[in-house]
Amino acid sequence: MDVVLRWVIIGIVALAAWPRHSAAQDYPTHSVTILVPFAPGGGTDLIARAVGHKLEQRLGETFVIRITASPKARVS
Repeated sequence: MDVVLRWVIIGIVALAAWPRHSAAQDYPTHSVTILVPFAPGGGTDLIARAVGHKLEQRLGETFVIRITASPKARVS
């Protein structure tokens, strides 16, 4: 009985983990904004722009770099 219960539980877990949607949706479907919470012209800004440029080339979508350097922007 213990072995049967174990196999039933394994079967339930396997069915729950089975992928329901095999086709992935396209991502991104619109422009992406990268928030940089530091001053423009700094190292973080330059890295964000370089990463955004490479992602544009790879994914074919527009990546917008937005500088949010203010005391209120610490949330980003």
